[in-house]
Amino acid sequence: MTVTEGASAAPTGGLAEGIDPWLRLEQHRGTLILTLNRPERRNAVAWGQIAQIATVLERAAADDSVRVVVLTGEGVAFSAGGDVKDQASRREWGTVERLRRAAPMIASIQAVWDFPKPLIAAVNGVAAGAGVGMALLCDMRLASAEARLGFAFVRVGLGPDYGVSYTLPRTVGPGHAARLLYSGAYVEADEALRLGLVDSVHAPEQLLPGALALAAEIAERAPFGVRLAKAALRRAGSADLATTLRTEMQGQFLATATEDHREGTLAFAEKRTPKFRDR
Repeated sequence: MTVTEGASAAPTGGLAEGIDPWLRLEQHRGTLILTLNRPERRNAVAWGQIAQIATVLERAAADDSVRVVVLTGEGVAFSAGGDVKDQASRREWGTVERLRRAAPMIASIQAVWDFPKPLIAAVNGVAAGAGVGMALLCDMRLASAEARLGFAFVRVGLGPDYGVSYTLPRTVGPGHAARLLYSGAYVEADEALRLGLVDSVHAPEQLLPGALALAAEIAERAPFGVRLAKAALRRAGSADLATTLRTEMQGQFLATATEDHREGTLAFAEKRTPKFRDR
C-alpha cells in the first residue's frame, strides 16, 4: 500500500535514520505514514522490531512537521502477528535471557501507547496476534472491507501480548474481549465495526485515502489542543472522574496561555479558518 493520488511523499529527514527497510516511512504534509514492509512474510513482526516503531514515534513526537501518524501494511496483510521462525528461535532462551530481553520489548510497546500525537491504524488486511495488538495501541482504526482481525493466541497455546488484555476490553468491553480471547476468534470487517474494534470500513482502494483525509482534518486543528485531548483520554481510561476533571482543568489552563488559543478564538469571531502554528 503506497501513497495515492494527491498524497505525494515528502522527505522524512532524520526520522528514518538507522531504521531497517522493513519499516517504510513517507511524509505527506502533516502526516507521517509508517508502512510495515515485509509483504513476503505478511508483515510478520520479529522480536524487537516494535523498538524501531517506537524509535520513529519518539522522533516524530519531537518533530513539529508531524501532526498525525498513520500505521499500515504493505500487500495483503496489516500484520499476521509474530514471526513464526523468530518465535522458534526464542524457545531456546532460558529464564534469565527471556527476562533480559523482555524489558526493552515492554518499554517499546509502552512507548507506542504513550505517543502524544494522534496515531491511526489503516488495517488493510489480516491483523492477528501482535498485529492486532499494534492496531489496538492506536487511537483510531480504519479497516479495509477485506480486513480480518484475529485473536488467535490460544490457538497456538499462547496468552495475549502487545497489551491486548489491556486495550481490547477498553475498546469493546470485558464481555466481548473475553469471548474473542478465550475462543481465539477471527473477526471480519463488518463485525469488527459492529463491535467497535474499528471505527469505519472502506473499499480497499479507499482505505489509505480515507486515513489520510482523517489525518489531514486532525492536522488542521490546534496541535497543542489535540495533544491535550489525547493525554486526557489516555488518563481517563484508568482514572476516576475527579482525577479526570483535574487533568482537563490543568490542560485548559495551559491552553489558554497559547498563541493557538488566541488565534482560534480570533478566527472564530472573524468567521475564518484559523492558522495554527506548528509545535
